[in-house]
Amino acid sequence: MLIHRSLVSTVTQAARTQSLTLVDALPGSGRSTLARQLAAALPGGATVLDGRSAEARKMVSEAIPPSPARAVIMDDADEARAAGVSSALEAWKGGGKACPRFILIGGPFSGDRRPAHLRLEPFTLFEVGRTNIGRLWLRGGFPEAYAARDDEAALAVCARRAADLAYTILRGFGLGLDPDAVFRLMELAAVSSGEAMKVNAAARELGVSRPAVARAVPALADAGIIRLLPSLSPAETGRSLASPAISLRDTGLMHALLGIRGPAELALREKAASASWRACAVEQACAVLPDGLAAGRYRSADGACLDLVIHRLTGARPDPRPVAAAIARPRSGEGPGRGASGAATRLGVPPGSRFLVKPSGPRVETGAGFTIIGLPEFLELVRNLDPGPAGA
Repeated sequence: MLIHRSLVSTVTQAARTQSLTLVDALPGSGRSTLARQLAAALPGGATVLDGRSAEARKMVSEAIPPSPARAVIMDDADEARAAGVSSALEAWKGGGKACPRFILIGGPFSGDRRPAHLRLEPFTLFEVGRTNIGRLWLRGGFPEAYAARDDEAALAVCARRAADLAYTILRGFGLGLDPDAVFRLMELAAVSSGEAMKVNAAARELGVSRPAVARAVPALADAGIIRLLPSLSPAETGRSLASPAISLRDTGLMHALLGIRGPAELALREKAASASWRACAVEQACAVLPDGLAAGRYRSADGACLDLVIHRLTGARPDPRPVAAAIARPRSGEGPGRGASGAATRLGVPPGSRFLVKPSGPRVETGAGFTIIGLPEFLELVRNLDPGPAGA
């Protein structure tokens, strides 16, 4: 199954102006496929190398410049290779030679000194097609799981991936926990999806210190495993009065960590289904959010919750006036819930911009001031939101 990655166009645009483009991509995220698609899309073509190969090492260590007409794509590259390429580029520039373009896929890379630093994410709904909502929700977006022969096999792939992440892949991300604790922390994130992580309780559960958990959680976010969605206040959208909501970014991984083995079991576990659909809707919306817009969530003292609040940015700060809000519900017949309309009013979400997101279905107005909308239509709406003037 070959699915064209939307990141290809972003990387090719970056490579037009940058001599070095970095793409963070975890093993199993389809980075070799991305390398092939990039080679086919880049003007002038590209040379694809294994970042660990003797040829790649020699090119960098001996500062042997490749042809400037063809980009060099290094798959499975790491931070050391990125530093070497960066030094070689400086040497070539200093010697007056035409600089080639390098695209390094792998990581984790440090982004401190490099403007073109991107991430390869799991599949989005726009990549797999709107008719595949159920499959993407259940299996998640990692290629091997999404393309598995059936749902049970897909979730078995996700279970193996969870173990690989904890015991192998995430060791270079500075979590500061042993693999058993990393695995258990991901399980806690799956159980707590949509809620604030209780750091003290997590520390007791893992048998580690509170600071250790406080460091590990953002490290998991930096690795692209979890999302931390800021908690917003009605007084000022940008000011967080509570800890951010935590969720697994890939719902297939979430289902595997919860022990769900197929769609029938997910249907029977109502709380898990609601939490994972909420995570799915939020993740897909964040994937298409235009530059200049940011996402958060809101929960009032009386329990009313807005799963996603989208607002503009004023420079680097959130604008206190939200442009849209959404609540995600996986089943027909479920309404916005107690106090949701009042919460949207307190937060300042304009009428007509409050949505109840289902997997699919026609647009329907509710008596609570929300519009029921299918996920594909909601994503189109989000993608076309106006971020306003730059830095407004």
